[in-house]
Amino acid sequence: MSTDQLEKQTRCPLCGSAARRGFVKFDQEFYSCSACGLGFIHPPPSPDQIEKIYNKNYYDSWGIDSAENSTERMKQATFHDKLARIERSLPAKGRILDIGCATGFFLDAARQRGWECHGVELSPYSSEIARDKIGRDRIFTGQLAEARFADDFFDAVVMTDVIEHVAAVRPFMAEVARILKPGGIGAITTPDPHSLSRRLLGRHWPHYKREHLLYFSADALSLLMTPLGFRRLSLTPGTKTLTLAYLNLQLQTYPVPLLTPLAGLMAKLLPESACQQNFRIYSGELFELSRLEDGARP
Repeated sequence: MSTDQLEKQTRCPLCGSAARRGFVKFDQEFYSCSACGLGFIHPPPSPDQIEKIYNKNYYDSWGIDSAENSTERMKQATFHDKLARIERSLPAKGRILDIGCATGFFLDAARQRGWECHGVELSPYSSEIARDKIGRDRIFTGQLAEARFADDFFDAVVMTDVIEHVAAVRPFMAEVARILKPGGIGAITTPDPHSLSRRLLGRHWPHYKREHLLYFSADALSLLMTPLGFRRLSLTPGTKTLTLAYLNLQLQTYPVPLLTPLAGLMAKLLPESACQQNFRIYSGELFELSRLEDGARP
């Protein structure tokens, strides 16, 4: 790569500062803003390219067609932990919205805990599965703004691995603020470009994907959330419950040098029962809980 290419700059879509290109992957250019810490792809994939990504094959790395229900058990263990943290920040359970609800694992866990559950999902394939679990009138297929929820409707809005997919993230979060009750909780899980795993793996970090358009540092999240009336309650490294079988499937789908062959070898050598055993791991993500302050919405 030439010196001219390394020096190529563009503007940060969040704060407007000059950002420098770091590397190229998947024939896409990845930039980083030195002012707010946001990472981003520029130019972003076209709408046609994005639409092709979110088809049935997008969920192949989840193993959801397996006769074993280990993926559901594993994901619900992660989600029950998140729900417990949300519940500690609210006086009572009420309406909860999962944006990007996929096949409904989170909402199923929330329903078990007594929440009134609603979901929004872009994929017709996965939203149909979620409808079978949660109710046909509780899952909207499409963009959040198209769902036309009422003002102040939800007690909590959850965005797990969502905001990194949203190019127009400011209007998106403004819509979240509109439909969230004053005092309600916004819960965000998103890849952390300053995580240890990103520093160790560099451009081979599994979260660097074609569909991940934005990468939020702690400062970038504050820059996004604070003007909308959100007050940060906590910001912690994200954790997930995984199994070796699931981790191996992920690494075969999104290969990482050394890690992919190692996971494949372990999956072959260990008994099936060991491969399906749950364990917790830092996920290279941030988990933020924020409260929408009463009267603070712009």
